Amino acid sequence: KAAVVVLAHSREGELRGCLSSLLSQPDVGLFDVLISLDDPGRYDAMKAAAETTARAHGAQIAVWPVVQPVTPDPAKHNAELQKWFNFNTAKIAHHYWVAFERAFVENDYDSAIFVEEDLIFSPDFLALFRSSAWLLDEDPSLWCISAWNDFGYSQSVGDPCRLTRSSYFPGLGFMIRRSVWQQLRDQWPTAPTMGWDYWMRVAFRRADKECIVPEVSRSHHVSEKGASISSKKQLRLLGAMAFARIPSICGAGGPCGQ
Repeated sequence: KAAVVVLAHSREGELRGCLSSLLSQPDVGLFDVLISLDDPGRYDAMKAAAETTARAHGAQIAVWPVVQPVTPDPAKHNAELQKWFNFNTAKIAHHYWVAFERAFVENDYDSAIFVEEDLIFSPDFLALFRSSAWLLDEDPSLWCISAWNDFGYSQSVGDPCRLTRSSYFPGLGFMIRRSVWQQLRDQWPTAPTMGWDYWMRVAFRRADKECIVPEVSRSHHVSEKGASISSKKQLRLLGAMAFARIPSICGAGGPCGQ
């Protein structure tokens, strides 16, 4: 099976909404749904919220042990780096590193979709990945499939069935293969100070790799607060993004031709 990994910190309401949207997908049973939590102080409450939501949907999930924060080592990390590990940018980057390692190294998934707790999904979110994953095998210049189009504003897109290529790693609901992580993990810096996603964009461009993205996004950012949301302008931009509403034609069995 492939996996869907939900990375979450401390927002119970957002996690419930994200999981409800994900577990409403008609083909979610084809994936292992895994919850990755990185706030030790909120772990029990967040775990309970995830498990309660899963029971309400009659679904099975697994909650991984809490991601422990980085403990700076003065022998390896200078004073500035030790301070950086306390920033949200550092904590999020470490969380993604652990999630990638657990999915691909510890659990040996061939592919995994990574989402965050403040996203909801189109009815054909999983169908997008199921119907396009073969492209990652056929075209070595592709390293990911994403549900998010950074340029998918409502006034500039129109075809929810069109897929495009992008050299700009998009995040916000993406799939990569284990083989890709095996290449990236050896290059991952101790301190991706500009953010894990910025580093991924640099790594993709350095390797001359691209992502498949839909013209109309299949994920949507719903939270008004978060580590990357710092202004009303950002909220307006996120709210202006088109969001596909077409139903999935793919069930829980057989090939998917969405």
